[in-house]
Amino acid sequence: MRDYRTMAAFSEIADALDEICDETINPDEDDDIVKLKFKNAELESDKKDEIMKEWDKFIEHFDLHNNGWQYFRQFLIEGELYFELIIHEDYVNEGVLGVVNIPADLIDPVYANIQNMLVKGFLYQKPIFDKNDPRKVEKYEPIPYEENQVVYINNSSYNETKEFIVPFIENARRAYRQLSMMEDAVVIHRMVHAPLRFVLIVS
Repeated sequence: MRDYRTMAAFSEIADALDEICDETINPDEDDDIVKLKFKNAELESDKKDEIMKEWDKFIEHFDLHNNGWQYFRQFLIEGELYFELIIHEDYVNEGVLGVVNIPADLIDPVYANIQNMLVKGFLYQKPIFDKNDPRKVEKYEPIPYEENQVVYINNSSYNETKEFIVPFIENARRAYRQLSMMEDAVVIHRMVHAPLRFVLIVS
């Protein structure tokens, strides 16, 4: 994950990711980022209205107008997204009140069936910071989440052993390595051959 984030900060790859996100996250003529369409669904109008009302709440919680671009860029770099659903015990009838984005390196899915990739829960590693140095993580406290407490999205692209998600940015790894080595080689070459550039005039 750290390597992928380092790659994403590389200027050429960062520009490519920005262009992809710019082309993907765009409001339409109605100022909507995404739309819900009913296809082959025989529903009464009141049921459709109820579904659309829930859909509007969904869009409001995720705030795609302001955060959609960053979410999609994170998805390209990490290959998966986690959102904790915020529910208050005093307002159960209100349902989900909001969502919180969880960094992918702090949470892992727990599978009930690894062959079919069926998730039965999640394990969140909550960082506990040092009281004397707030920038230093003293330890991680494991916190289990139920399946319905977290919205989990991945690109369904696993490595050969299905141990982790392979993100979209993996396709640029070889080119990134080659370009990085070429730039280092050019700098070394110029430093080594710098004395040859001196012109001595003897009069």
